Amino acid sequence: MADLPKRRLGQTEMQPAAVGLGGAWWHKAGREGTIAGIETALDLGINFLDTYPGQDERSWGDVLAEGGRRQRVYLQAKVSCHVRNERTSDHSAARTRSSVEASLRDFRTDYLDSVLIHGYDQPEQMQDSDIVDPLAPGNALEELLRMKEEGKIRHIGIGARSAEVHRRAIATGKIELILTYLEYNLLTQA
Repeated sequence: MADLPKRRLGQTEMQPAAVGLGGAWWHKAGREGTIAGIETALDLGINFLDTYPGQDERSWGDVLAEGGRRQRVYLQAKVSCHVRNERTSDHSAARTRSSVEASLRDFRTDYLDSVLIHGYDQPEQMQDSDIVDPLAPGNALEELLRMKEEGKIRHIGIGARSAEVHRRAIATGKIELILTYLEYNLLTQA
């Protein structure tokens, strides 16, 4: 296993390798491809795994269950507008808890190192009164805080493109890490 440089992650004590493995598209590799990819990453010294609900978390759990691997990695899950292969806008407390508990079952673990509120950042979402604001009282953030008190998650973050969502999340004083991803390319340079 390679000895990759470590970096402190956000406002947490976690110090994963500077390179992590994201899970958004692994389901397209099929179960065997997913497992092979995760095992290769772990063999190369990658110890931060960022996953996505509904993207074959059971395969990830199978890999992590072997030989005490779970205790050697930082495992990050998400609660999202794209939950369990459904396109939904439900960031309610109940949906948030259901998503985290499904991830815990699929990963066969009793805790997640971090959970991100993910996918609430498009202008049309923030302007739609039917969409649940995850940062509003009684919704996703409050439920994640309860789950943190229960020991099911260790850290809470947000994954968003929008600087406005980042500002609102930081202002709560409860967000410990931010996944910022930008759509910057030849066609989108704003």
